[in-house]
Amino acid sequence: MKRIVILTAGWICIGLGFMGLFLPLLQGLLLIGCGLLLLSKESEVMRRFGNRFKERYPEQYQRLLVWKTRLISLFKK
Repeated sequence: MKRIVILTAGWICIGLGFMGLFLPLLQGLLLIGCGLLLLSKESEVMRRFGNRFKERYPEQYQRLLVWKTRLISLFKK
């Protein structure tokens, strides 16, 4: 059940992130990165995309780490 929730949340974040690239109200890169971080636990391909994101956008990656710890703390409850 936990794996399904993580996969669903990751793909939703990626979908919203792509929408955010065109809509001014959503943070596109932040949401895509958050989705990649969630999916990186389940997929090697997503882990590689996450590493590329980390190298290309280091400031955004640091913000993602904060969100990652928040999301992980929610799932541990």
